[in-house]
Amino acid sequence: MGNECRTKDCECQSEAARQFAGIFDRLADGFFTLDAASRFTYLNPAAYKAFGAGAELLGQVIWAAYPEARETIFETEFRRVRENSATAEFEAFYPDLRIWLRVNAFPLNEGVAVSFADITGWRQAQQRLADLDRDLQQSARLSRELESFANAVVHDLHSPLAAIVGFSQALSEYAVNELAPRSSHYLRRIERAARQMNETTGALTDFCWLAGAPMKRTLLDLSLIAHDCISSLQDAEPRHRVACSIAPCMWADCDPRLIALALEKLLSQAWKDTVHHAAPSIDIGAELGPDKQMWYFIRHNGMGLGTTTSDGVTQPVLHLDSDGFAAAGVGPAIAKRIIDRHGGALWAVAQPREGATVYFTLPGDSASG
Repeated sequence: MGNECRTKDCECQSEAARQFAGIFDRLADGFFTLDAASRFTYLNPAAYKAFGAGAELLGQVIWAAYPEARETIFETEFRRVRENSATAEFEAFYPDLRIWLRVNAFPLNEGVAVSFADITGWRQAQQRLADLDRDLQQSARLSRELESFANAVVHDLHSPLAAIVGFSQALSEYAVNELAPRSSHYLRRIERAARQMNETTGALTDFCWLAGAPMKRTLLDLSLIAHDCISSLQDAEPRHRVACSIAPCMWADCDPRLIALALEKLLSQAWKDTVHHAAPSIDIGAELGPDKQMWYFIRHNGMGLGTTTSDGVTQPVLHLDSDGFAAAGVGPAIAKRIIDRHGGALWAVAQPREGATVYFTLPGDSASG
């Protein structure tokens, strides 16, 4: 009777062992067990693959098979689990395999059961995220410092530039008959340079503001915004008469303040480029591009851009003034940054002294009717 019970107990234990092995054989993580003497008693296929070994590991002492793991966190934690019937969960770098492991260990029949997973990829991704976060924080700090510096420069330049413009105008008005033609020409050049520098400092402020300006998109009629911009330009320079054509009902999903600033910069640039044309004209419209996306455009017959590249306005572009000198066009760069923030694209098609067309897109619910 006693022998029969022992036989049934052995059969039950064998069946339990088979079930145990069947479960852990299917685990994606590595799993192995050690007896009280730290000898391997079971390894699942994932563990064999990780160790790069076969069934010869069974019965071997883990520290003899892998001496590089002695006196490391692995030996310390496995001993603690076995001696204190505790559990352990830790992450550690295994130099021999050059991988990071996440390990769970718990007591089992006076020995230790261990499951482990290779988390090298996860750790590397964590490190990349940490590096990216550090770079972003550094970029944000530098952006704030540059914005503060730019605002300080603009503030310091405002008064002397205003003085130069004011005194130049006064001298032109009250000493017009006393100055020689060459002196008058130089004075006009000084006044124009001061005005241009004043505009550039203002554009610098706008450029810095864009970095932190929040976006709130809504459906807008670009035609109305363009009309407002043209009206402001005409009021500022009534003697410069430009034939303007604005297509009606150009709807786009965009931020009102940002897109108004972008159109202001692009139209101001076009206005300047047509100032010496006998019959200046600016056309504002939209057309369906080959990609079935709406292309908005500003076309003028002025002096044109200095380059014909499609990405010529990615950086502050060059345009030609009446004396043939190249001048920085910061406005298109600001417009480009605004269009980029909307997820669109901005590019120019131009020939020197033959006019130019600036195109831009505003992805989203946009249409023209």
